[in-house]
Amino acid sequence: MARTLRLVQVLHRHGDRSPLHNVFRGGTSTQFQAEDALWTTKLQEPVTTRGIYGELTTVGVAQMQARGLKLRDRYLALGWTLDDKVDIHVRSTHYVRTQRSVQALLSRFVPHVHDQLPLEILPPSVDYINAYNANAASIMPLKTHLVEAHAALAAREAHMAPVQTELRRLLPMFASSAESFSWMKAADYFVCRQAHNIPLLPHTEELADATTQHLAYRFHEFYTYAPILTRVSGPLVVQLVTEMQRVMPSRDVPNATDLSVERVVVYSGHDVSLLALLNALHSSTQPTTKTVVDWPDYGAAVTIELYDEQGNSDQWMVQVTLDGSPVAPPVDAQRFCHDLLQTVLLPNDLDENDVVVPK
Repeated sequence: MARTLRLVQVLHRHGDRSPLHNVFRGGTSTQFQAEDALWTTKLQEPVTTRGIYGELTTVGVAQMQARGLKLRDRYLALGWTLDDKVDIHVRSTHYVRTQRSVQALLSRFVPHVHDQLPLEILPPSVDYINAYNANAASIMPLKTHLVEAHAALAAREAHMAPVQTELRRLLPMFASSAESFSWMKAADYFVCRQAHNIPLLPHTEELADATTQHLAYRFHEFYTYAPILTRVSGPLVVQLVTEMQRVMPSRDVPNATDLSVERVVVYSGHDVSLLALLNALHSSTQPTTKTVVDWPDYGAAVTIELYDEQGNSDQWMVQVTLDGSPVAPPVDAQRFCHDLLQTVLLPNDLDENDVVVPK
């Protein structure tokens, strides 16, 4: 029986950005100013209106426009019109780069209304798209405990100590103590320069792969540790499930929403947002299989599509895609919601009556 698309939820990473820090901070003023000038030329907005670092670039704008066009092509091919029937809700973290990214995406996804859509900006304290920040106080002790208690992770950290020492010595922002060391900051230096074909500082090139791979390893270990996964993905999962339940009729809400509209919810976030959700999805569908989730590219997008079986609104299916490719086969929507909530919610947070489990 043919399926009818009723709801699309899109979680995307922002587009290409400038690095979070000037690598020459604490170094010579000449180098510091040259770095500022270098990145200023790559930004979407003039430096007079925004800062230089952690900002969306013109490359990032193009990436998001391309993502919007691909999404438009997909849903037109699936029978939607994306015209006056479309009902779009847009949410973003408080960072300007995520706000500008989703605006660029919408300019190609729904060009006729993109500049009329309200953008809901989530305050950091209640940000479910980037729940890592909102829950940092409880996550940091868990990370410390995991590094100390997990023998393989502790051994890996010890093995990477010489690399860290070299990074601290070679990168002025660390050597001067202007910035505290973190693997995220170190990897950011490499990723941003490589994305724009900017030469690396002398003697750092041989450290690039080890640094970025170690960061990915750390996040894999953190985001497959249930207490952390619960905190980084739980708030977003609850939001995703809530949106699906608004569309699917139930005993309490027989006509949950107008099914004649084409409902879309877009969440503009970060790499850690996608990593959290993808790890939660994997844990809920393949709990006994340990798979490393690839680091999402700039502009990457996860879609959660809700379909009903034509003529049978009691039967609902979910299809999840990453950049247009299925993450897994379509699955019963009620089972999908139940298993995902079971994966990410603490036992005392999960009300078994919230989701109907198919017999």
